[in-house]
Amino acid sequence: MGKVKTENKKVGLLDRVLNSVERVGNKLPDPVTIFFILCGVIFVLSAIISSQDVSAIHPSTGEKIIAINLLTKEQLKIFLGSIVSNFQSFAPLGLVLVTMLGAGIAEKTGLMEVLMKQSS
Repeated sequence: MGKVKTENKKVGLLDRVLNSVERVGNKLPDPVTIFFILCGVIFVLSAIISSQDVSAIHPSTGEKIIAINLLTKEQLKIFLGSIVSNFQSFAPLGLVLVTMLGAGIAEKTGLMEVLMKQSS
């Protein structure tokens, strides 16, 4: 078998940093998975913190705010019952969903590839 020549190009600092960011990013799970993991962490932390009777004082009103265990039956009912209204009242969500839908359609139809080729 013949030897394959490889060029030893000097890789700059920026390229090394970007390559390492890409490697780490490729190892991350799907964003939806990260969201659900973080939700689970918040639920567990709420149970731990509420069991310690942690509270804080609201800086503007002076009202005492007590940590609540989100894993109780009544809190889970409130959480699950208000999911839709929470998402509906979050104004940026509509814009993000429409933008992602448009980007997904452009990608699947090949428009993004054509635009990338035309721009170079």
